Order: sequence, then structure tokens, then C-alpha cells
Amino acid sequence: MKRFLLCALCALALPVALSAYQSEVEYTGNLETELTADRPVAAFALKDAKPEDKSKLPSLAGDETISVGEMRFSSKQKKTVTVFLVEIPGDRPTPCVYTDANMDGKITADEKFFFSEVADARGKSQEAVIRFSLAGGPFKHYPVRIKYITGAGRKERVLVQSVATYARGKVEIGGRKTVVQYSIDPVTGQVNTKSGQMGIDGDGDGKVDTGMVSPEFAFARNETVVFRAGDRFVSTKSISATGKIILQDHPAADYIRIEMRVGAEVPDFTFTDFDGKTRRLSEFRGKHVLMDFWGTWCGPCVGEIPHLKEAYAKYRSRGFEILGMDQDESVEEVKKFLADKKVTWTQATTESIKELIEKRFRIVAYPTTILLDPQGKILSLGASGMPLRGKELLATLDKVLPR
Repeated sequence: MKRFLLCALCALALPVALSAYQSEVEYTGNLETELTADRPVAAFALKDAKPEDKSKLPSLAGDETISVGEMRFSSKQKKTVTVFLVEIPGDRPTPCVYTDANMDGKITADEKFFFSEVADARGKSQEAVIRFSLAGGPFKHYPVRIKYITGAGRKERVLVQSVATYARGKVEIGGRKTVVQYSIDPVTGQVNTKSGQMGIDGDGDGKVDTGMVSPEFAFARNETVVFRAGDRFVSTKSISATGKIILQDHPAADYIRIEMRVGAEVPDFTFTDFDGKTRRLSEFRGKHVLMDFWGTWCGPCVGEIPHLKEAYAKYRSRGFEILGMDQDESVEEVKKFLADKKVTWTQATTESIKELIEKRFRIVAYPTTILLDPQGKILSLGASGMPLRGKELLATLDKVLPR
């Protein structure tokens, strides 16, 4: 693996309240006894079950429509499990799924999970929770949420599954019961406080925002992650086999995260451009800047290039700039790619921004785009009526840029 040079960051004034830090202070709480599956986000297609597939199921009436598909057990596991969708004609009971929930190599009549109707902003759907058995750890079951979207015009059957399951609990911090959560290893059933998805309810609304740019969420890579919880800064010190949680207090200086929220100022930082020059974000003050976190290996990132080129050509005269935050190993290969695509805006090399991306912005999804105003404050993260992708980017820019 190529060695990376860490970028030299200037002294930063963090846009948060001063911490009530006290040396050696710890906060304790307990995990809940049951795990919670995240929302369904990953789709997988089903096909009509063949006779040899149906033979794996317990005895059925014979008039059911049976579909079969392979579901990945979690985002970390390549192993898949077979899932059968069983639909009964007419006004009889709701659909159900069968799967080998106890992992013993066969499917029995009690490994059936019924759907129930749920409604959200996107419409109605059928949802079920599959409870897989865990061989180890303090929890008995590993739940996975399954959504079956039905409606006119759908030609194929598709299920959408959750890919993360959390151990949740509450810890008292500064007199407030604070929700914490940690992803679970689906094989061992254990909580890892140094790696994987984790989060803390920083704003006190009673839940952890698991959005990819939320400061309440992080994907740890064998590290101690410091979160903000109100006016305090904490990390997880330990979680016992019985589910006791211990959080460690930290001084404000330990909180290096750049919080990506509308209205927050992005602190100045240095980077190296593709000509080898040392540059600063502050060079772009006075202009609207789109920070584009991308890589040539990312299909959706490459798909955005024509829209970015159009926006750059159309709006640069109105004070619009793009700063590419590249995530590729080879500078020379990216240079060739950019030349082929006729991309001319400034790019930061991966070497110079590795720590900035992984430890400070904590980017985990690509592409991620952030629109800064002329003062360097976040104007849009792509939501709240200001989309930053595709043709909609042009409409957003036309609305916010000076004429």
C-alpha cells in the first residue's frame, strides 16, 4: 500500500461550545437486551422458484406464488442466505418469507416471517423482520428488516433489506439520557468499539442520525472516535460482556471532526494540487465552491462529470468554483483520466487530504458534494431543496449565485 503524507492543517477554531471537560470523568449506561435493525436500503431481485427450490420449503397448500433470491447477511459479509417470498392469492393472509434463520442448513415451518403494511413519505410497502440466531455474544438474535415494495407497473419482485444492525443503549451525560449505538458483527455477535458503524445522539433529540454526513455517525477504522454530546466530548472506553457501557470524557481539542451541517464554517486547510503546488481552501473565499469528494473507481462519481462540466462552464463567470477531493492511488492515472474527460477545475491529491477525509470530514459515501458560500460556510449538503447532483445542480446554482 502506498504511503500517504498527512496534510498539514492550520490551527482551527471549532464551531462548538466550550466543553465541560473534567479529567478522568466517565459516564456509564447499559445496552438494551435486543438488537435493532437499521432501515432497509439494499435491494435484491427475486426469480420464480423452480421445483428443486420449492422442495427446500416445508409443505405448503400448493396455490402459492413462490419467488427466491439471495440476501447478503450484512454489508461486511460476502456470504448470502436464501430467502423465499411466498404470496397467497386472493384475500388470504399477507405475504411471508422463509429462510434458514437458525443456520442449521434446513428451513422449517417456524422459520416463517410475515409482512405487515407500513406507510412512509414514499408510499405504502410491506415489511417483515427476520430474526437470525447468533451463536455467540450477549445477544440471541440478529434482526434484518425486509421491505417488499408492491404496486402497479412492477414487473419483477424486489426485496429491500437492512445492511446494519445495532446494539443500542443509553448513557447519562450531563444529566441527560443519551442514546448510543454500535454495529454488531453478525458472525460473532460482538460489539467492536474501535471498528464499524457507531453513533451518539449529539443534539438530544432521542435518536442517532445515521446519515452519511451526520456528525452523530461514524464508521470507525480501528480507532477511538470522539463524538460531541451536547457541550461534552466523549468516546467509548469499554462495553462489558453484560452490556455495561463506559464512555470517557475528552477535552474539546480531541474533537477534530469537521461537522457537516448547513451554516457551519469549514475551517481552512491545505492541500496539494495535481501540479504539486501547496494550496489552501481560503484561496476560494469570495466564491461559491462545490467540494466534490470523488474517485475514478466510483461509477456514480464519473457519471456526474458531464453535469459538473456543464455547471463549471455556465457559472464560473458568476463566481462558481469546484474543488475536486480525489480518492485514487495514482496521481498520473487520474491526470490522464481528467485530460481525457477535459476536466479543468482544481483537484486535491489523495495523499494530501487522506487524514482530512477519513478523520475530519469522515466521508464514507461517494460521491459526496458540499456547496460552500463565499464565506466558506456550508450552504447545501444536497438536501433541503438544494440538490447538488445531475441537472438539478444547475437549478440550485442558478438560484444561489449572484447575477
